[in-house]
Amino acid sequence: MNNPNPNVTRLTLIERVKNTEDEHAWREFVEFYRNVILRWATLFGCSPAMAEDVYQETMISLIRTLPNFDYSPKRGRFRSFLKTLVSRRVTDAFRREGKYVHVEGWKHDDENTSDRDPFDELLNDHKVSEAEVDRVWLQSIVAKALKETKESVDPLTYKSFIAYVIKEEPVTTVCETLGISGRGTVYEHKSRFLRSLTKTIDQLLDATSDAGFCEKLLGNKGAYTCDLESMVKDCICFEDTMLEDKKQTCHLEKVRELILSQPMPDDFDSDADILLVVRSSGAEWVPIKNGETTFGRHSDVTIILDGQGVSGIHAKIYLANSGAIFEDLQSTNGSRVNGRIESHRILCEGDCIQVAENLVVYLKKRVVKK
Repeated sequence: MNNPNPNVTRLTLIERVKNTEDEHAWREFVEFYRNVILRWATLFGCSPAMAEDVYQETMISLIRTLPNFDYSPKRGRFRSFLKTLVSRRVTDAFRREGKYVHVEGWKHDDENTSDRDPFDELLNDHKVSEAEVDRVWLQSIVAKALKETKESVDPLTYKSFIAYVIKEEPVTTVCETLGISGRGTVYEHKSRFLRSLTKTIDQLLDATSDAGFCEKLLGNKGAYTCDLESMVKDCICFEDTMLEDKKQTCHLEKVRELILSQPMPDDFDSDADILLVVRSSGAEWVPIKNGETTFGRHSDVTIILDGQGVSGIHAKIYLANSGAIFEDLQSTNGSRVNGRIESHRILCEGDCIQVAENLVVYLKKRVVKK
């Protein structure tokens, strides 16, 4: 039986993921925070497609930020930092959709210095309470604890708990199906599993400097135990509807590898959005200037690309109120964005344009700083 180490905490995960060579830490980070970000985005009114864009942009921001991220609980919890980051990516998504939320008074920028917090703006605009947002975080902690507890208890205890508590099968049916001799054993399985689950949740909360989180959210220490069964049900139901998008996961892995393998030069200074251009002959960072940034095979384009499949003037990127726009200029062999053939797209940060064997990654000018 796999008995996970309860001392491997969320705090050490934040520290571990700063090491770009620790792939296990990165996968664990993605597994946990994917659902947090998607659920927050959905809570703020994003469609499933918009929520995926919010997730991509948030993760790209974190890929660029985490290696130099200075985590200190005294300066604030990572949860608070992430909420602010996600709220800005949600606002970006609404901007691309032409749905402008009420964001006057603060710059649409990760280095915003306004007193008006975009997270508070979204709470007001979508009539969402901060308690609802925090509950999503707690449910994600519960989901993580549920997985660890499942691996730490004996299989019969887990099966009995799922059948009796989650599926709400009569205790007699549980006994007959699982070959359990008496009702009392089923009740003991439930108590044993909930005790172990509660202990794991406490450890995870303590590890994130969120030991007082449950008291703040639910009123008193341990009160979440009374609501634990419903949260476990919510976690299982939600996991069934939020299956991993393997194509997006592979895409983010590829973009992460490109960003980490081609670090931006120290002397690169641009107030514009940026393209990371990767050719067979090498890579370079190129600022997106006002007007159009063209790329193709001809010598008079902004970015010259390699390969026989590249048209003379293959495509362009231009800036509009809704963001950076990619447009294929009726090229012979077409263009792909994130693996899909596209002729026109409002770009999200981390979008990867493929022209023949060339890759062009779109990145925003700002990098979130803690």
